[in-house]
Amino acid sequence: MSNGRLRVGFVSGRGGRLHVTTFAVERARGVVVAVAPFAEEMNKARRMMALQARRFQAAGYAVVLQDPLGCGESEGDFANATWATWIADLQDCVEREAQRFGSAPVLWGVRLGAVMACEVAHRLPACERLILWQPVVSGDQALNQFLRLRIASELASAGRERVSDLRARLAAGEALEVGGYEIRPELALPLAQATLTPPQRVGIVDWFELAATPRVALSPGAARAVESWRQAGWRVAAHNIAGDPFWATQEIAVVPELIERTAAALVAHSFGRVPCEL
Repeated sequence: MSNGRLRVGFVSGRGGRLHVTTFAVERARGVVVAVAPFAEEMNKARRMMALQARRFQAAGYAVVLQDPLGCGESEGDFANATWATWIADLQDCVEREAQRFGSAPVLWGVRLGAVMACEVAHRLPACERLILWQPVVSGDQALNQFLRLRIASELASAGRERVSDLRARLAAGEALEVGGYEIRPELALPLAQATLTPPQRVGIVDWFELAATPRVALSPGAARAVESWRQAGWRVAAHNIAGDPFWATQEIAVVPELIERTAAALVAHSFGRVPCEL
């Protein structure tokens, strides 16, 4: 399709104005709400997410990307972000798009954005279509990995800091600077409790995992998570793709196969829709 348009603007969030980018389609077959990853991973993933959004748009699907409070072009500072605000603002976005389109959007989460998407799907039972890119399974592990960036940096005191020490300081109410981001307990502690659990109402999820070299099976952790989703009744299509971990590479990386296979999965697994203006 060649009827795509790009719209940018702001909406009111719980803690300030939020920047929203909409890859619009004149008569959309559906709408996808994109949920970006955490901290610096969000910056690294922007190129891939924009390319995927354009690909979805070309297939006739509108895409909405809302920057969380304190991230991207949204108002506020990262230091003022809380997990509860992020989830509430994302829920508002999904409900807004559902009302405009007439049915629940597809939720597309990248890394920690996958956990956020699932939290919203728990709250909004009509959300039964998920696309997950290299999803974080455990918020606790994600927080530990984030804190290790501080330990590895030159800001660390000769390598004497430990993750357990940093976790204790957060639990005591102290904010920490990690890789240029100030993270407060109101964000870190609920994040650590979050997990990628299947919502009660079942649906379809396409689970994409990247590896440096082609392989047949998912990683052990991902395989266990996928099995738990299947046991909960979800139809899970697992996709293994060879490609660079674009969310963590030194230079901005692109994985064309991931873009094409994700677009194909969206079209193949979409439910019947009535085209609408968006």
